[in-house]
Parts: sequence; structure tokens; C-alpha cells
Amino acid sequence: MEAYCKNKGMDDAAMERAQKGKEFVAKLDFLPDWIKGVASTNWTSFVEIGRMIGDKSVILVFDDLERCKIDCVDVLGSINDYCENKKFHTIIVANQDKIQISSETSQIDAEIEFIDNQKNRRDTPDNKQAVIKIKVPPKAESGTITYPEIKEKIIQRTIKYMPDYPAIVHTVIDEMKYEETECGKCYKIFVKKCEKGLLELFSPEKGYLEKHTGNSNNGVNQSTKNNNAILCHERPHNIRSLKCAINDFYRVYKILIENEFPNIDRWFYSFTSYMIAYKAGIAKDGIYGTILTDQEVRMLYPVFQNQYMFTAVKKWILHGVWDQDALKCEIEIIKI
Repeated sequence: MEAYCKNKGMDDAAMERAQKGKEFVAKLDFLPDWIKGVASTNWTSFVEIGRMIGDKSVILVFDDLERCKIDCVDVLGSINDYCENKKFHTIIVANQDKIQISSETSQIDAEIEFIDNQKNRRDTPDNKQAVIKIKVPPKAESGTITYPEIKEKIIQRTIKYMPDYPAIVHTVIDEMKYEETECGKCYKIFVKKCEKGLLELFSPEKGYLEKHTGNSNNGVNQSTKNNNAILCHERPHNIRSLKCAINDFYRVYKILIENEFPNIDRWFYSFTSYMIAYKAGIAKDGIYGTILTDQEVRMLYPVFQNQYMFTAVKKWILHGVWDQDALKCEIEIIKI
């Protein structure tokens, strides 16, 4: 819209005045409702959008296609209309694995029924015959197009996105905002020093597990190493979770500094691991507390250790409850 308006000679100041004028007119009580309605309507919706804006090509971008609630085949059919009929350049951003799973998997139910076999009944008093009934879902109707088929028809080129983990972590740390206090400045320096450790938590390609589990000659069997390697690739890589962990740990950081705790970086890595795991639905509080899920978190992140996590802080992450008194008691016990 901005490109179109500038192409028509409207600068930022003119667009801002037009917006303020709309808001002013919409507030005038003596005007008829239909006039106020037209005035408050987004005027850019009346601008016809074509394949070109001036000498610039329009590119349509459909983001997060796998989250769309409409059937993906129907959506791709609509997108195909933009491509083939209206000749728009189009980009689709999607997690293709999730689309294929959601569109191709189906549930098959089975039940076992025991029937008395009276004819062959001899010495055995409970001679019964087991019959397994499997409910097979109906096949797709003839002519139904699957996701791979319609994708082959519509998508000209598929490009796999490979995250640049070092750049992501560096940018997150560099752009985080902290308190303009002496403690805030120290925390910013502290987080920057921990950048390499955060990268090892966030990236599955850094060889983190090999460094912490060692080779097969140090008592770790190959099966355990393979399981850890599989879990490593299942680590969550949500940037918002990483930002949340860095931001929230500042509250814990001030307490650790105030009480002169050593090895604050270990507290930081344990907190970050737990926060990311919680955001991904891995860390939970169940019937047995957090014992079972803590083990899962530790398998994903060997750097996570309960000795570097306050129980009160864990409760804060899981339930959003900050218990200052419980935290003080924990600190006093640790210091003893």
C-alpha cells in the first residue's frame, strides 16, 4: 500500500494526515452513521491491487500454511488460481512434514470379541474363540487429489530452509533490551559471555552431546549415545522461548548476585533448558511431581541439573506463581 501511494505522489505526511482526518470525521456525532462508516473505513481497501504496482511486481506470500484450518488441498487450489489465472508470483512458507502427517495419517480401530465355541467344547470348560474386528477407514473417493499430487501440480520449486543457528542466537542476545541500571548492564555482559553455551542448547549441530557424554570408551554404551543423539534432534528450537528464558532469568540473576552464588552460568543454562522444554510441553507437573519430566529434560539437555534450579523458580515457570517466602527458605537452606 505504501509503495502504491508513493507511486501516486503521496508522501508519509500526506498519508498520516489522511489517517487523522478519518479518525476525526468518525468521531463527529452530528454526522449520519453512513458517512461516519465510510470515513472510518480503511481507504486502502478501495485500491485495486494488480500484478504490478508501478514498475514493481507484486509477490503474494502465504505464511504458516500448515497452521491453516482449511484443508490444505483446498487452500492450494485457491493459491493455484492466483498463480495460473491471475499470474501472481507466489511464495508459500510451510512446515511440509506437518502438512503430510496431518493429511495422510488416519486412525484404525480394532476390537476383540470372545465367542463360546460349543461345538468343539470337550474337557476345557472355558473354550472360547477370539474374533478380531478391524474398522478400516473408508478409502478416499475416486478423483480425490492428495497433497503430494496437488503440490506437484502447483509448486514450481521447493527450497528447504536451513536455520543459521549462530546468527539467530547472536541476534537474539544482541537485540534484547535490559534495565538501564548497573545490574542490567552487568546482566547484558553476562548473557553475551554465555552466547556459546546458549548456542549449544539451541542448535543440534554443535556436537553438544558428544562433548558431555564422551566417546564409547568412557563407560557410555553405544545404545545410550544413540538415544541421546535422537533426542538431540528433537530439541525445541523456538526463538520466542529462547527470548523468554533470557528475559525471565534476569529476575533470578538479581537474586543470585545478591546472595553471592557462584557458577551463575550453570544456573542460567539449567533455567534456559527448563524454560524451553516447558514452552514445548516437555516439562510438566504431574502425579509424581516433576520427577519423570525432569529426566526427559535432562536427556534433551545434559547441562540441566536440579541442583542449579530453585524449586520455587520451577513452580514459577510451571504455574506462574512467584513465592518469595519459599524462595528465601530455599536460599537459607542452601547457604547452610
